[in-house]
Amino acid sequence: MEWILQPLVLRCFAILAFFCYNLQGFFYATKILPAFKHSWLHLAIPAALNTILIFFIQWLGLPYAAMYFFAYLCLIIEFIFLSKAAFSQAYFGASNFIVQIVCLEMVVVCILSLISGFEAASIRIVSSLFSLDIIFTSLLSSIALFLFNKFMPDTTVIKISHDREQSLLISIIASFIIIYTAIDSFVVMTPDLHENLVYTLLAIQILSITLFYILFIHTAKICHMKFYKDEAHSLECTLRESILTEEHLKRLIYKDNLTGCYSKNYVLEYLENLLRNKISDFCLVYLDLDGLKAVNDSFGHNRGDEYLLTVSQCIADSIRQMDIFARMGGDEFMLILEVCSKDNAEEIFSQIAKRLIQINNQNTDYSMSVSYGILYVDDTMISQSLTNLISMVDQKMYLAKQQKHAAMEKEV
Repeated sequence: MEWILQPLVLRCFAILAFFCYNLQGFFYATKILPAFKHSWLHLAIPAALNTILIFFIQWLGLPYAAMYFFAYLCLIIEFIFLSKAAFSQAYFGASNFIVQIVCLEMVVVCILSLISGFEAASIRIVSSLFSLDIIFTSLLSSIALFLFNKFMPDTTVIKISHDREQSLLISIIASFIIIYTAIDSFVVMTPDLHENLVYTLLAIQILSITLFYILFIHTAKICHMKFYKDEAHSLECTLRESILTEEHLKRLIYKDNLTGCYSKNYVLEYLENLLRNKISDFCLVYLDLDGLKAVNDSFGHNRGDEYLLTVSQCIADSIRQMDIFARMGGDEFMLILEVCSKDNAEEIFSQIAKRLIQINNQNTDYSMSVSYGILYVDDTMISQSLTNLISMVDQKMYLAKQQKHAAMEKEV
């Protein structure tokens, strides 16, 4: 087994291990960054370049800090180049990978130093120890990335990456951890480093990576809450639009096309609701336009429609906003005047009659008038059925019309 410890063999294992981790990292990036070029060629080339870069830095004898920052910068540039990610998304993705491997690499350095008895500074210089460092760091990083991918769904990471505020927060904290670890790397490289300080640095790195993942989990919860809040708002808007659409459709259904007042179905439903809830103290009015058939026969249906529109507009202008005015069909209309006595209802129709007289003075072709019956519904009548009430008020209107005809015949 001595061949395994040969520098060249270790170096090959180290290169292969680090290349595989880079390949795994780029493959994971294809799932969390938008429009990532995920062909094996696009993954293998940057993974190979990153591997070469790390060993080239080690060959030059540059400190660990240089290795960290070069890898950080290269990864951000590669993510931007290989995908359509914004800078904040590329920064977020690179931070997650680098903070993980940086902290774990420092953990491996400390553990190798404690186990082998070599000073930590020797691990950076001695080729075999550096190769072992890279092998174990790549292995631990691959396991960490696998577990992270298993317990943190891609959809959650994507939500965080698209939340600019939260992704920048994580990236900035990761950058501080990387900078702090880079400073620690200078301490680790100090000759004659006391063993207790190595333990301290090891504990700090483990704590740093643990706190980073706790922060990541907390941020994921915040993004989930934001997502559900946005979904709830979207559903609320959709519901509001549906309600408005439903109300609009109801208005179309319950509105008379010609006069614009309510339809027969609406006023009957409204009246039935009053009776069901035992609401009294209102006047039910049934009215009929006088001579509409004669106007249609003599002047045509267009003039008849003008008659209907003029009278309905006159009535609509005379009643309150709370009152219900509906066309029952043909020349018949119904009104519900809530919280209204019979005397007040008579006063309203007296004003309507005066307005019609003013209109008739300007229209010499035919005369406009209405016949109506008023039924005051009090507590004693609220138990009556809908059919009975309509029958009673219709009878009153019919009697008023008969009296008007009798009076006209008497004048003639």
